[in-house]
Amino acid sequence: MAIAFVQYDDFYNALGGGTIANDVPLNTTSGNLLVVVINSFSLLPNGAIVTGVVDTEGNTYTKAIGEYRSGNTSLRCEIWYAANITGNANNVTTATFTSTSVTRYISVSEFSGAAVSSPLDDTSFNSETNKTAHDSGNATATVPGSLIIGGYNGQRVENITVGSGFTALSSDLTSVYNLAQYDILGAAGDYSSDCTTGTTNASINICAIFKVFEAKTKTFTADAILKASGLTKTFSADAILYKPLVRYKLDVELRDPRITAELRKNTLDVKTRKNSLDVETRKNNIVVKTRKNSVEVQI
Repeated sequence: MAIAFVQYDDFYNALGGGTIANDVPLNTTSGNLLVVVINSFSLLPNGAIVTGVVDTEGNTYTKAIGEYRSGNTSLRCEIWYAANITGNANNVTTATFTSTSVTRYISVSEFSGAAVSSPLDDTSFNSETNKTAHDSGNATATVPGSLIIGGYNGQRVENITVGSGFTALSSDLTSVYNLAQYDILGAAGDYSSDCTTGTTNASINICAIFKVFEAKTKTFTADAILKASGLTKTFSADAILYKPLVRYKLDVELRDPRITAELRKNTLDVKTRKNSLDVETRKNNIVVKTRKNSVEVQI
């Protein structure tokens, strides 16, 4: 399964306040990943730190990274995420700060195909001073096909150009302080979030890399545990069944909607059910139940 962009909504508020939320509800889908870029500017030292993120559905959000610009405790950028979400037709995500923020920005984006458990792979941040090229520094993607999310928070308004290969998660890039962007990566390796501004500016830049969903494939044969005459033996569905002093060869042919298994002396009619098989012979009654990766056969 590959990661794919679904949708986003962002909102900027220049009026002082202690919360920020996306202004257009999103119709989210269960199992997907929500990533939230949150920027703030506070006049208080060490102010406007995000204390928590919640949404309409009650999904659990975790902070991936949150940093101030170096030498400055007023300009801040954070990334939070919720994995394997429960969908909601009108989902609004809200971030709460430790103190009132002069300006606040939020971008909420949804992706399918991301890992549903422990999706965060790596993060990085970097501060820039009087530059037009802004970069988060490298974070490492350990698997191919990962997702990188980048955030930029500038000291002054700028015309912003997203980095090469990135797509904006911000609706306005003209005369703004903020940028959120994403890219779906190819090979594993080191990557950063970068952008350029029209004039030199100071900024804090962060990024977070999220892993793609990898289906766990477990290979096993249709081995069963045979309990007969006080002994335990194992056999596969097309194997040779051994009993004390007697050897039967079991040939199995799959038919729809049932399986017919023939022994040398007996005929077994096998009818499938959801999690169990009832097998009846001419002389014996055998009940077969599946238990995760094994099959228990009782005679």
